[in-house]
Amino acid sequence: MRAKLLGAALAALLIPAAMMVSWAGELPKQGKIAAPVASASAQDNPSWTGFHLDGSVGYGFTRTEFEAISGGGTLDKQNVLVSAGMGYDLQLSNIVLGVMADVTASHIDDPRWQWFAGVRGGVLLTPRTLAYGLVGYTEDIDGKLAFQSVEVTNIKDLAGLTVGGGLEHQFAQGWSAKAEYRYVSFGREHAPDGVIDGLVDGSSIDSGEHQVRLGLSKRF
Repeated sequence: MRAKLLGAALAALLIPAAMMVSWAGELPKQGKIAAPVASASAQDNPSWTGFHLDGSVGYGFTRTEFEAISGGGTLDKQNVLVSAGMGYDLQLSNIVLGVMADVTASHIDDPRWQWFAGVRGGVLLTPRTLAYGLVGYTEDIDGKLAFQSVEVTNIKDLAGLTVGGGLEHQFAQGWSAKAEYRYVSFGREHAPDGVIDGLVDGSSIDSGEHQVRLGLSKRF
């Protein structure tokens, strides 16, 4: 009788112990738990440092003012913008600094080309969302404007300061989307030798362009 009681007590101790050992063996090892946590942390706090390739489409509104001894006027024109570019960003805590350059085609039916180079700086509103401002230089590669029925083609330096800003959001690993505004001030250009393609002596052109762009970037 005593032997049976001792056997029953021993079984009562060994069976739960065996179940605990079996259950512990089925648990993931500690090192295997840490990896997903680290991966999730990297996704929630993506780095902004690195190169990026950019593409965008947008809308441009150009105002051109013409002045001459005989009079003057204003011409407003709208056009579609298609752009491709690249850049590099450096993240310093919640500050992001970068350089950028792109080429833009406007007037799709009769393309006019511009190139832009500049810098930007911004603050992270969240780990994934950046608010930034930019400043740079834009030059019209064709060096021409149109005023009413007269095409101004002999302006040598149709270029100027560009300022703007935008919001950019990393929506997936290695991808971001942005909305951006730029203003390009081409400044005032006077006719070489007093004449712009047959216009009267003393002619000058003053032009500026407002641009709104929606873009997609691949980040490396």
